[in-house]
Amino acid sequence: MYKTDKTVHAAWECFLDGRYNNEDLKIILESIKDDEDFQAFYQASEREWKKSESIVSQDTEADREMYKQQVSNLLAEYDKQRKNSSINRRPKKIKMPQIVFRYAAAVILLCSISLATYHFTRPKQIESSMAEIQYLETKTGRGEVKSLFLPDNSKLTLNANSSVKYPAVFAKDRRMIELQGEAIFDVVANPEAPFTVKSGEMQVQVLGTSFDVKSYQEDNQILVSVASGKVSVDIAGNKALLTANKQIKFDKTNSKAEILEIEAEKYFSWADGTLYFSRTPIREVINMINRRYPHVNMELADGEYRNLISGEHDNKSFESVLTSIIYSTRMKYRNENGKIVIYKD
Repeated sequence: MYKTDKTVHAAWECFLDGRYNNEDLKIILESIKDDEDFQAFYQASEREWKKSESIVSQDTEADREMYKQQVSNLLAEYDKQRKNSSINRRPKKIKMPQIVFRYAAAVILLCSISLATYHFTRPKQIESSMAEIQYLETKTGRGEVKSLFLPDNSKLTLNANSSVKYPAVFAKDRRMIELQGEAIFDVVANPEAPFTVKSGEMQVQVLGTSFDVKSYQEDNQILVSVASGKVSVDIAGNKALLTANKQIKFDKTNSKAEILEIEAEKYFSWADGTLYFSRTPIREVINMINRRYPHVNMELADGEYRNLISGEHDNKSFESVLTSIIYSTRMKYRNENGKIVIYKD
């Protein structure tokens, strides 16, 4: 039974662009199995496999790009014929040049055999290896900032009410950590082992750079700010490549992202005790204040608030920050048994 045109086409698109995953390969292999043009794929002997592997390894990059384009063109023609066919009638056979077929088959076989080996022939070894990995975790409380060095000597500065989890020893081909909250990273360059930060639906990947990630569960915004180098970001499908003094701001309420020009050092200033707001929603401002001052408990009264606050408070007291916010927003506050409640006049 054929998959839907969209599913098969999307899987092939991901494969040709190098963005495929296990599910994409499964869909492709199933579609190949159903198509008469690819029956030989499953009948490949060890001799044919070696020939195909040789093609992939010996051809030039230009050759491989040409084969890739031909596969893409054939796929488009294949989809066109299928759409023009009735439900009960298979599309016409498409003549695929042998060199292109063998190229596509070789690459898919390389991928599928590698995955099969990984998932089926060594599960016990993998589980054993994973069980031996020791993870470390560092947390901060309200008003607390910590700096630490990761196993690769990269420096991490953790903001208040945050946590980071990472292996005691990084793998040779990757460096992955999990973050909740906010942290500044000064990553040691290593092209052979990308550095990845995961936080909820967000993934940030670099080779070596300096950047800040702000991803608190209670905030409606996620921010990634770059001071140097290049950072690849994926937040719930919103992808961006950021360079120095660029920022991606993702709004959880509408799932929209925007790229901004910034002064990166301003967004790093919290490490020195500074509160910096740049058109920051008042709810986020209150969250930042609560995290910054351990003995403060602030909240907004019921209602809709669209106030955006800008300003910089360099090691100021809470009272000073509160006075500034009240003045700039023309709002008021009351003290309810030690809780500071901000409300509209």
